[in-house]
Amino acid sequence: MKIRIVILFCLLSLSVFGQTFKEVKTAQDVIDNYITANGGEDNLKSVKSIAMEGNMLIMGSDVPIKIYTGNNIFYMDFAHSQFGITMAMDTKNRKGWSKFGGKLKDATEQDIEKNKANIASSLWAYYVDKDKYGISYELLQNEKVDGKDAYTVDFKNKDSLIQTVYFDTETFQRVKQIKGNNTSEYSDLRNVDNSGIYMPYKIVTGQGEVIASKYLFNSKFDKKLLKKPEEKEEK
Repeated sequence: MKIRIVILFCLLSLSVFGQTFKEVKTAQDVIDNYITANGGEDNLKSVKSIAMEGNMLIMGSDVPIKIYTGNNIFYMDFAHSQFGITMAMDTKNRKGWSKFGGKLKDATEQDIEKNKANIASSLWAYYVDKDKYGISYELLQNEKVDGKDAYTVDFKNKDSLIQTVYFDTETFQRVKQIKGNNTSEYSDLRNVDNSGIYMPYKIVTGQGEVIASKYLFNSKFDKKLLKKPEEKEEK
């Protein structure tokens, strides 16, 4: 009887919300379970763009923020009255610009490549098409994120570390990511429009706290927003 109970417990521990996960022995097992937790590989591949709207709490101000990622485009508008930031990148046509406050700057080739990589990462290419991007995974020791155990996985290209991602050991959803000098913690994960894909509605970064109000998958982007504004002449 005790043996049966133990076996039943083990089976239940690998099944969350009707999903059956692999026993974790390798980093690939963690990645596979994350994919399963979000509806499978084809489900993630079906998303060609992600649009997010919300507010960012920074320096005591609640500032509207919009981000569009996908279809070779990265666009962000952070509408702060004193130091607003707008960034528009068209990686297919190799052009873009950014605006910080009133100062405009053309994108460099390095900016374009960086945003091209960010788009691929955001749309799960490093999960579902890792060979194309030369990605390998390394499973590290579990760490605590917000008091809970998390699997810790390094994403590498050859010997270069691209990012470290932390996955909840029960749901296999992402709860934290470190990329370069940027750390983001994710919580309030919700199934977006019953797609089976879970996105964070609360993101805490070193710059501030983002509360998302809406996510849209595969929405149309207004390409007029890619047009660089005219620089105002200084008086």
